[in-house]
Amino acid sequence: MILRHLALGLLLASQLALAQTTYRWVDKDGKVNFSDRPPPPSEQVKDARERELPALGPAAPIMSPAMRQAVADFPITLFVSSDCGNACNDALKLLNSRKLPFAQKSLQTPQEIEAFKTETGQGAPSVPTLMVGRRVLTGFQSNAWSEMLDLAGYPK
Repeated sequence: MILRHLALGLLLASQLALAQTTYRWVDKDGKVNFSDRPPPPSEQVKDARERELPALGPAAPIMSPAMRQAVADFPITLFVSSDCGNACNDALKLLNSRKLPFAQKSLQTPQEIEAFKTETGQGAPSVPTLMVGRRVLTGFQSNAWSEMLDLAGYPK
């Protein structure tokens, strides 16, 4: 119990240490300096700025090495439209249930549709479309989508 309180206290104290002032100044030779201390009084300062650095917020989720590799090699893009209905909802549920990072692109404007054609190599847009790396699947089929994500190395 005491150890838990001590750990909590240290965690809170570390956040205060992160919210410190940073000084930036240009010395007489034109060299830009950054420090947690103000410029020395003996220094001929051309420009001095002080700014408060924000404390760090909650950490971003840490990805496993396998997930990091899959994201780097085979990024996921989901193409949807406003009138897609249940198929797009099911596609989103699948990706979210596996906690996968993905980009969602909506196909509404002619420019978005042209970008879809260029990016996927498909003629007419069909939603939902899943793109994993350069591989493309159109129409939601849970088993096919899961298999493609598995083959790309994404965790189940």
